[in-house]
Amino acid sequence: MLVEVSGILIVGMDQQGRITFISQSCEELSSYSRQEVLGKSFFSLLVSEGYRAKARQAFKQAIGGIVPTQFVSEWVLKSGEHRVIEWRNIVSTDTKGAIQSIFAIGIDITESVHVEEGFRSSNQDLEFYALLLRHDIGNDLQVIISSAELIRMLLPPGSEVQESSESIEAAANRIGRLLNILGHPEKDVETEIIVLLERLGAQATKAHKGLTVVITAPPEIRNLRVARGRFLPLVFDNLFRNAAKHAGLSPKVNVKVAHISDHVQIDVIDNGPGIPAEIRPKLFQSGVSTTGGGLGLYLSRLILEFYGGSIDILDTAHEQGAAFRITLQLALQTEKGIETLLDDF
Repeated sequence: MLVEVSGILIVGMDQQGRITFISQSCEELSSYSRQEVLGKSFFSLLVSEGYRAKARQAFKQAIGGIVPTQFVSEWVLKSGEHRVIEWRNIVSTDTKGAIQSIFAIGIDITESVHVEEGFRSSNQDLEFYALLLRHDIGNDLQVIISSAELIRMLLPPGSEVQESSESIEAAANRIGRLLNILGHPEKDVETEIIVLLERLGAQATKAHKGLTVVITAPPEIRNLRVARGRFLPLVFDNLFRNAAKHAGLSPKVNVKVAHISDHVQIDVIDNGPGIPAEIRPKLFQSGVSTTGGGLGLYLSRLILEFYGGSIDILDTAHEQGAAFRITLQLALQTEKGIETLLDDF
């Protein structure tokens, strides 16, 4: 009764591989009745041709005492449908150790295999798209950067056009960094958070005319490292860009870094108009913003959560300005050096 209600595929065989028993779940899946399969070869009836050699090898191993033996095969049902089955062979013996029966216990893993194949196909597509982006867009960016450099060389220093060319070059470099992020493994990512913030702030001031970014941190945490995450620069790029967009002609961003227990706390505060009260509770949802779009903060939250961090709106006493608090996990300190919390990513 347990066998019949278990839902597991169970096939009993003799030492020649002839079927002596099948469970009700086998009948239901295959549409073969017990009368149709009893005495037939397990390999020819329940295993498709391309998998029979592997099934026979597992069967011989089970008879030879190597148990349990496991193999995956394809089963062509009576309807012609193909199902992927993961089989495990076990042997039943009498009190003297003589083999009485071999049982193949199977689980239908067809759907799991299809999902895995879908993921694999999607990953291949993503790798191709990333390669295409890095190649084609990378080449175009080099043209833009070279043209901007030429403009700066030909025009007198301090001219408005030259300043615009510097912004173009900085923006192009930022896009180039994004392409590099997609093309480099996690282990190559910069993890010294102060150095990272200073670099991103300097690049943002070049890309956005009039923007000022001030990084404040105690000297003792200068070499503080966070658990590596190659998409972290996108979070700060987004906050700096939002400040430049919304904080008027002289946007300023103050970035205050502190070491709190096992994490680093980063407050990012600008001098803009702030965040309207009506959208504050849902600011990090997809599509929510003051000007439409609204994917930037939503994606920033996803990135930070992926790396074990967080981002929240910071309540301040200032009447103006958007303020955010970011927390990031610190890298683990070991005798051999810095080890990260998120190497698996």
